[in-house]
Amino acid sequence: MKRRLLCLSLALLLLFSASALADGASSYGGLRAYTGYTTLLGSSDDKIYNVTLAASRLNGYVLEAGATFSFNNVIGPRTEQWGYKVAENGRGARVRGGGAAQLATTVYQAVIQAGIGYFSELHFYGDKFQDNYAVDGNSAVLVDYANEQDMAFYNSVGTMTFYAEASDYGLSVTVVVGASAPEAPASTLVSSAYTVFSSGEDQQFNAMRAATAISGTTLSYGQEFSFNDIVGPRNAQTGYRVAVNGRGARVRGGGTAQTASTIYLAIRDLDCVRVTEKHTYGAKYNQSYVSSASDAILLDYGDDDFRFQYVGSGTSLTIVLYQSGSLLFCEVYEAR
Repeated sequence: MKRRLLCLSLALLLLFSASALADGASSYGGLRAYTGYTTLLGSSDDKIYNVTLAASRLNGYVLEAGATFSFNNVIGPRTEQWGYKVAENGRGARVRGGGAAQLATTVYQAVIQAGIGYFSELHFYGDKFQDNYAVDGNSAVLVDYANEQDMAFYNSVGTMTFYAEASDYGLSVTVVVGASAPEAPASTLVSSAYTVFSSGEDQQFNAMRAATAISGTTLSYGQEFSFNDIVGPRNAQTGYRVAVNGRGARVRGGGTAQTASTIYLAIRDLDCVRVTEKHTYGAKYNQSYVSSASDAILLDYGDDDFRFQYVGSGTSLTIVLYQSGSLLFCEVYEAR
């Protein structure tokens, strides 16, 4: 358990202390971190168990530069003796170790970002894919220990350290590229929430543009979060599109209120957070990303803001936002 928390804390430090890079990576002290995410929503308890077990065997694994990564060698056989249960796999069949391929897919997402372009062995589900954690079967990696179907690649980018973490909501794999790792304070996931994208590509684009600006924001004691200060104006000059807002009108920056609402759902019940400014759409709310109008945050850069303070007993609070499929996730971490 201590090793798991240490690995998670390190991955969080790399993410939270990072400066954004053009290719979607994060950097800290010469290290570079690349993260893949897949959703576990709708998965059975047994599949989540298998994914968590497989992730625990990857977590903390170090692959030296010039070495070859083999998913099957790292994770091992998916058998009863190795602790795996019978669960649905990527094509919907119930097999021993069902779910392990989702970890392989998430690893694939991360190492592609890290610069791995050639795989000595790689298989995909193709048109047999039946799950929701990948866009389609051409990006859903197929691995099968018993039938010797593996994912393998030569490490040409530098020492790689893998951090894997699963929850009931999703799975993340962070690959840190560099020679050594910094010490990290302990961080604990204290809350999480998600909302569903349902109003088109432009709305989703705007929501994720705002989410990217916010993700990794860390508040020390008494420090105030301001959505408008962090995200800035939502106009054509800052890259925002015309899209549907919370009351169904098409406006520049429509969708950013969904990002604010997702954050609000995550911090709403935390004793360590005090909301200092909040406006809602009220009776004008007619979208579906939150179920209650009282949770549908209303924003206006020139006027209405969403603000809150960290008032907890820890050292800091960090907001993490990411997309998995059609879902926008917010996770809140407190450092002690």
